[in-house]
Amino acid sequence: MFEPINIGNLELKNRIVMPPMATHFATKEGYVTQRQIDYYVQRAKGGVGMIITESSYVHPEGRGGSNRLTIQSDESIPGLKKLTAAIHAHGVKAAAQLHHGGRQISPEALSQYPVSASSVPCIAWGVSAFPRTLTIEEIEELLEAYGKAARRAKESGYDAVQILAGHGYLLWSFLSPLGNKRTDRYGGNFENRMRFLLEIIERIRQKLGHFPIMVRLNGSDYLDGGITIEEAIKTAKRLEQAGVDCINVSAGTRESHEYQVPPRALSEGCNAYLSAAIKKAVNIPVSVAGRIRRPETAEKILQEGKADLVEIGRALICDSEWPKKAAEGRNDDILPCVSCIRCDERLFSDLDVKCTLNVAVGEEGTYKIESAKVPKRVLIAGGGPAGLEAARIAALRGHDVVLCEKNDHLGGQLKLATVAPYKTEFMEVIDYFENQLKKLDVKVELGCTVTPQLVEERKPDVVIVATGSKPFVPDIIGIKRRNVVTALDVLGKKYQVGESVVIWGSGYVAFETADFLSQRDKKVTIVTRRKVRMNIENSNGKLLLQRVSDRGVKICINTHVQEITEEGVIVERAGKKELIRMDTFVISLGNRPNTKLHEESKGKAKELYAVGSCVKPGEAFEAIRDSSLIARKI
Repeated sequence: MFEPINIGNLELKNRIVMPPMATHFATKEGYVTQRQIDYYVQRAKGGVGMIITESSYVHPEGRGGSNRLTIQSDESIPGLKKLTAAIHAHGVKAAAQLHHGGRQISPEALSQYPVSASSVPCIAWGVSAFPRTLTIEEIEELLEAYGKAARRAKESGYDAVQILAGHGYLLWSFLSPLGNKRTDRYGGNFENRMRFLLEIIERIRQKLGHFPIMVRLNGSDYLDGGITIEEAIKTAKRLEQAGVDCINVSAGTRESHEYQVPPRALSEGCNAYLSAAIKKAVNIPVSVAGRIRRPETAEKILQEGKADLVEIGRALICDSEWPKKAAEGRNDDILPCVSCIRCDERLFSDLDVKCTLNVAVGEEGTYKIESAKVPKRVLIAGGGPAGLEAARIAALRGHDVVLCEKNDHLGGQLKLATVAPYKTEFMEVIDYFENQLKKLDVKVELGCTVTPQLVEERKPDVVIVATGSKPFVPDIIGIKRRNVVTALDVLGKKYQVGESVVIWGSGYVAFETADFLSQRDKKVTIVTRRKVRMNIENSNGKLLLQRVSDRGVKICINTHVQEITEEGVIVERAGKKELIRMDTFVISLGNRPNTKLHEESKGKAKELYAVGSCVKPGEAFEAIRDSSLIARKI
């Protein structure tokens, strides 16, 4: 990983590349902000070899969403110069990704329907948003737009450009048989489908001479009739002949998004077999992206010759010092990305990027950990995500910290999450926190329940209550029967469920419990009065739904639970009552805050704070963010 490598005439100090990932940190006009600079500088300081900055649209009709970076006009150059200079100051090379969203742009983002090689709609927007087929004259206009964008990149101080030709975007729609139904010189056979991309490369060479050019390709679309590895190999060979200096291998489109942004259910380094096949066919450097989250995985890919460079994406969002820590052999100090895909999910909701575990993402200029002016004695009640992060930050600032957890282990509900299929990686987060608290000399007391009396006895300067939440159990007939349990009881293996199970709920926990039980051959039915509350645009949610459906889990929506009886559960659906027979009834209706300790401890400490789910039940991101902010100010 830490050997230098050349891309054309450009030398990188190591083989770790930060791939382009949109942030929505730019202005509405698409110009660079200080927030954006701070974000990239943090990753440059972390020791990466090259940063390919986020997708920069080359034409107004190619803008993929709000606050996307632009390189379509000379007005973008001053801001981009500041960005590249800030990256270069840390010995890191910078490349610009030249991008056009094509058919995968939401019509709302442009206030018009998007353009594409052919009028083949993107599944995300449905048949009501057929893209408009580009004319020959418009293709020529775009050729010039790409050429001028490359010229601006060089003038802005970039060391290379990357042309995005994968993932279902505009250039993909010319390359892939799925997106290209043209009958002119830009459609039909392989050479015709390659023509637009090759002309772009030629136009850039005309304007810049020998300037490093990379192309990001799909090694596979993972779609019937789409690009296969055989087709990708042909494309890579043709690009090498055209003078491209590096091939960047990824996969998937919006229709196969789970391969574009691989979730937990896909193996680490899942695209390495694709890059390996392409690397054997060309004599230029090949990089690979796709769930490379641990140094061991990255090093293995390189050692086995499956790629020349590794693209560390979400893992570098999660821990900006990933390369530095790996180089120093401090792998256990790397905050582990768990492929929750919160970052990507927010982007497709047109929000700025955030990370579940790293609350400083996008706030690098303001979220500083500064030494406390006056060290204090801090007592933290609760060893879940909120309590662990509060303890870590407070200790880093020089406070004397004691963390008390009533159970015999740390992690809180995060520990239960590790039981669900494909969520064992969350255990790495708990291990990370345990390791950090040990290094910071935080005193951890397991089996210790904090009470108001304990607070009075210990007399801490600060008490942070992070006691989390408890499952909501509604008051309906039969709810206290012995065969009624919560999802947390099931995941915590506190209860042996029967052969047939009804789960009441509509969110991730309900479906993860169904996944856990159906994997053990239980007959599972999910009932909910609402629609399913999972975002299936998130690849984890999509594959979770697919797994439970494949195993025959029955999902009943618009179903009102009325009573639990000896025989089963009585529900009302479509205006009729019916009995669903079952052995075990599982409640997964969300949580309620556990406020008791906070309420009873008021007036017993100089400073008293409540953080995380004991204030408002939510996801780990909210709990960690709230506790991190409190620990930064005490």
